[in-house]
Amino acid sequence: TTLEHRPGAPVACLATTFEFEADFFEEELLPRFLGLRFDRTEAERTFILEREEALASARAAVLVDISKFDPRQTTLQWDQLPIHVPGGIQHAKVTLLVWERLARLMVASANLTRQGYRRNRELFAALDFFDAADSAPLSILREALDFLDTLCAWSRALPAATQRTRETLEQVRQRLRQWSGAPRDFGPRERPRVAFIAGHPRSATAPARSVLDRLLKLWGQRRVIWLTIMTPFVSVQANGEDPVLARLRQLPKARDMEGWLVVPEVPTADGSKRPTVALPKTFGTAWEDWLGQGAYLLPVPQSVEDEGVRPLHAKAVLIQGDDHDFLVIGSSNFTPHGMGVGAFNCEANLAFEDWADAKRGGLTLEDRLGLPVPWDSAVSVDDVVWQQPENPPDDAPLATPQLPAFFAWASYSQRTGEIQLGLDRSQPEPQEWTISLPAPSGEQAIVLFSRAASSPQDATLRFTFAERARGAPLTALRVMWQEPDGSEHEGFLAVSVEDREKDLLPPDEFR
Repeated sequence: TTLEHRPGAPVACLATTFEFEADFFEEELLPRFLGLRFDRTEAERTFILEREEALASARAAVLVDISKFDPRQTTLQWDQLPIHVPGGIQHAKVTLLVWERLARLMVASANLTRQGYRRNRELFAALDFFDAADSAPLSILREALDFLDTLCAWSRALPAATQRTRETLEQVRQRLRQWSGAPRDFGPRERPRVAFIAGHPRSATAPARSVLDRLLKLWGQRRVIWLTIMTPFVSVQANGEDPVLARLRQLPKARDMEGWLVVPEVPTADGSKRPTVALPKTFGTAWEDWLGQGAYLLPVPQSVEDEGVRPLHAKAVLIQGDDHDFLVIGSSNFTPHGMGVGAFNCEANLAFEDWADAKRGGLTLEDRLGLPVPWDSAVSVDDVVWQQPENPPDDAPLATPQLPAFFAWASYSQRTGEIQLGLDRSQPEPQEWTISLPAPSGEQAIVLFSRAASSPQDATLRFTFAERARGAPLTALRVMWQEPDGSEHEGFLAVSVEDREKDLLPPDEFR
């Protein structure tokens, strides 16, 4: 950026993810935003003290799919919001970092995990917004804020915690309204240009949004000469044509159009000289039927030279025509849920459009895919071994039951020692259920609430700790319940505070 001054003090960190590792977020990602560095040769007590002090003046929240809520969170100074998407999952990977004079939007394929940030092959895009003419246009950030607001409608956290995130989004909007020097939008023929492409099911306030429909609309009727699809997953169809590929075939096709399918190569132990890909053969057949001799595959091995094991997890669609190149990167796999074809996840992508073969910083859009293997190593559909996946794509909703909506929220006050459990009596109540404190493996769990010990009229249950135990950083409750078929399941209910200033005691490190 060309900021005349430093970005200023940290204001807010909002992130979305599917897979989540709370300890990685607390120890490595959040401290970096706050300007801290955890050196393990120094006292951990000092680091925690500095982190808690910094979080007292900044807001942080992670919106995570309900099936991946991480009970290892250690402090209530930031919120973890479980998102329960109807008919899909929360699969978007958006990070919004806000300082006093700068907002940075990152859209990626990587989850907030060590695997995503340290090992996988992933794609990230970052845009900076500030009060100057060379800022990225504010329209992109506004769309991202609206998307995060939509996610909040499916939050299964304490209402006060969800409201804190909504208030943070509104504070960012107010900040943008004060930036008179930043461009509002791109000019009609301005290149390069960027669009925020979100996908989600219908909500109470917004219609369903399809990533693929938006992509096709942005490309328009220009003919396609080259098409590249990078994805670790496609849909698993028992027979017939792949629905996402069938929808993509609406693109105007040049007579000699060529397509590259960039996918992970699966290690095999049988000594086969042909690369193996964990994709259904029906997809390969449909790919070849569409593109004929112009259908190519580019398998990416897990290990390339000295890089070690780095599985391909990136997702991208690159469309190249006579005059324009168009690159979409983000969270969307080439699956129905990822692309919004008959099913909808919550997904987020950035679409970059530029003149054909234009270089920015010495790189074309094609170069930004960062392929570790050369294009000319591509093979035909018949030159690979197609290995039918044993499991559905990881962006499909889990078959196992999720935490029943009957368990609405939980709050905790360290000052009073009181836990409150909110029950939604309009939702079906499990036949049997207990709620306990999370306990290490092998230890007896301490039961706080149960169906047997509660009244059918109770909407809020309460438990109060003894004074000596009130400072514990309680961030999750363990829920055990029985489904109507008699099967037993467990999950975690997020615990939050109504008011950080009123409910939180200084951590042990302060006392």
